[in-house]
Order: sequence, then C-alpha cells, then structure tokens
Amino acid sequence: MKDCCKIEAGAGGNILKLCSFLSGPLYFNPKCRKHVYRLYHHTRDCTIPAYYKRCARLLTRLAGSPQCIEG
Repeated sequence: MKDCCKIEAGAGGNILKLCSFLSGPLYFNPKCRKHVYRLYHHTRDCTIPAYYKRCARLLTRLAGSPQCIEG
C-alpha cells in the first residue's frame, strides 16, 4: 500500500465524498503534501461548493501527476 496523506475534511467533507465517487480513493505521496494542501485549502475550486466538481478533477490530476507518483 502506498504512503498517503489525508486531506482534513473540516467543513469541506462533501468534496472528499465527490472525489471518491468520481475517481475512487485518492492516495498522495507525502512528497506532494504541500501541493495537495495548497490546492485544497487555498483555491476557490475547493472552497466554493459551486466549483467542487472542478476541485475533484484537479485533485485527481494531481494524484496522477509524476511528482506525486514518484516514490
């Protein structure tokens, strides 16, 4: 099993449910923790409910990017 970092759900728990629904569970390498945190907490895509689908797509792409896949 890969190392993963959790995204703290807080008030935005719905986005995590949407991500899991659209793409399955997302696992992030600890090396890309900073990128995940910045995307999830500091972009309008992940903080405004109207943009949650876009946020799910961005998180999915980040999880599959070379910087997050490398071990």
